[in-house]
Amino acid sequence: MRTRTAVLAAASLLIPLAPAPALAGGWQTVDSYASPTGDVAYGIQRKGQLVRFDLSSFVDFGTVKFCVRKTGGSWTCRSRALEPTGKYDIYRARIKWQGNYPTGGSAERQVRFMKGSPILSFIP
Repeated sequence: MRTRTAVLAAASLLIPLAPAPALAGGWQTVDSYASPTGDVAYGIQRKGQLVRFDLSSFVDFGTVKFCVRKTGGSWTCRSRALEPTGKYDIYRARIKWQGNYPTGGSAERQVRFMKGSPILSFIP
């Protein structure tokens, strides 16, 4: 019984160390950036062929723009409102690439989350 309890205790310590994408239904981070203060985080995630863009913040700036382009091309932008997640006063806006932006070809795409944000990238 003691050995079993020790094994369960050790296993419970390892669970938090598992990669977050594995715990989030198979979404894997392709590219991401967090501000130096940690107030804002930007991410591109993939699950199979699906791609989504995610912005999380402690500040509700209302509506944010998600802009995508092929490298060197023109930007296509869509707006989404930040919504409370219900966890730790965090707000989040998400949008899927498919159905919201041109998807033709396999050229690298660049993603800008709002004017002045870092540019992240992914390959479809």
